[in-house]
Amino acid sequence: MREALKMERSDLASGGGNYQGDRLFHRLIAEATQNSVLIDVIEDLWCRRECSPMWAKLHSRIFETTYRQAWFADHQAILSALQARDAAGARHAMWTHLDNVRNTLMALSDVDDPGFDGYLFEPVALKA
Repeated sequence: MREALKMERSDLASGGGNYQGDRLFHRLIAEATQNSVLIDVIEDLWCRRECSPMWAKLHSRIFETTYRQAWFADHQAILSALQARDAAGARHAMWTHLDNVRNTLMALSDVDDPGFDGYLFEPVALKA
């Protein structure tokens, strides 16, 4: 996972157009669970994202990438909690990351598009 974050850091330093470190980080977390269904879900989500016209359209409208720095910080917090074997901290860090991603994607979305379905993605509180 540290190597995946190094890849992500390197990509961000060079302009941020490559998501391979990001993808690898998420895959390695799934693999660490030893849950083949979760691994398949993560792979399916990334494949769908890479083939998605919606994702391509969204990225064609993004001209700044500071959000990726925030997501990278989220990844660092997740890894730190995992390294400390802090299950509650890892869960909180992952939940925070998912919420940050959701908020960023909502902010970058075209809410005036008649097909926009952002109401489906209202925030859900983390349960203790």
